[in-house]
Amino acid sequence: ALFCFVSILVDLQQTRFTVRMTGAPDLGAEPRRIIHVANLNWLGAKRDISGKPGHRVAKFKSALVFLLQSIVVGLAVAFVVVLVRPDLMPGLANKDSSPASYADAVSISAASVANIYTKRLVQETDAKTDRTRIRIDTAFASAVVLDEEGYLVTNYHVFQDEPTEIRVQFSDGRIAEPEIVGLDAENDLALLKVDITDLRPIKLAKSNELRIGDVVLAIGNTYGLSTSVTQGIVSATGRNLYQLVTFANFIQTDAAINAGNSGGALVNSLGELVGINTAVLAQDTGTEGIGFAIPVDLVRGVVEQIKLNGRVIRGYMGLLPDDLTNAER
Repeated sequence: ALFCFVSILVDLQQTRFTVRMTGAPDLGAEPRRIIHVANLNWLGAKRDISGKPGHRVAKFKSALVFLLQSIVVGLAVAFVVVLVRPDLMPGLANKDSSPASYADAVSISAASVANIYTKRLVQETDAKTDRTRIRIDTAFASAVVLDEEGYLVTNYHVFQDEPTEIRVQFSDGRIAEPEIVGLDAENDLALLKVDITDLRPIKLAKSNELRIGDVVLAIGNTYGLSTSVTQGIVSATGRNLYQLVTFANFIQTDAAINAGNSGGALVNSLGELVGINTAVLAQDTGTEGIGFAIPVDLVRGVVEQIKLNGRVIRGYMGLLPDDLTNAER
């Protein structure tokens, strides 16, 4: 394209409108003016022996050529500038909006994911000596900061075995013992509260806008390794795991979800929460890349119910059997 612009400019520069005298006055010939152009009848102008109308047309053509030269030079300069600095053109700079890295999404959301450490006493009996001993069993999990008031959401099954000690560690190193505000076994969710200020709540997205193929990131306390991030896509939506919960329509993802990820965040490429990581299909070597998360739209409703009532109140249909009378039969 630049070569075409330069060629046009050279052609215009070589096309000059000159006036020269022909004939020899001393030989008695009448002086004439000849305008060297490609077409003497350009714009309908007729050649006049007196030279006056042709002279005006020549001036007009010279001005037009100068204008065309300026336009071509301007276009050539603009082309070179855009070629060197494409970021100066908003339409070209934002042509591909998909990020090459998800570091920004992690930096936005990772500080809102906390680590949970639990301890419980387990009583064991030695079969050989028939002696009873007690050992301390530790477990890892994750939680997500919802607001600056100190509310966190995690999974119900983290507390299903009634741990004797619960600690929450935040990304800045602070540790607190949370209060269990409410549990919802039907959706495998639990709401905690800590008395700590300056927390970084996560931004909530709308899980009903998720599409199969969207990129998601799983952030959690994998095997005690805090702020571990794995990446995948949304494999499916609306999955039901009746062996685990009753009502949740899970998000299926191939982002790696391991022990310690329970209650962690599943975020989109903008760092917004789309789900709470909950389970994997199996832990055997033949199955991998099938994890599940509770959609954030469901989490939002459960959290509000627990805040208001301490539990989730659901509607139900009752049935009271009774014998029919003879008249009713």
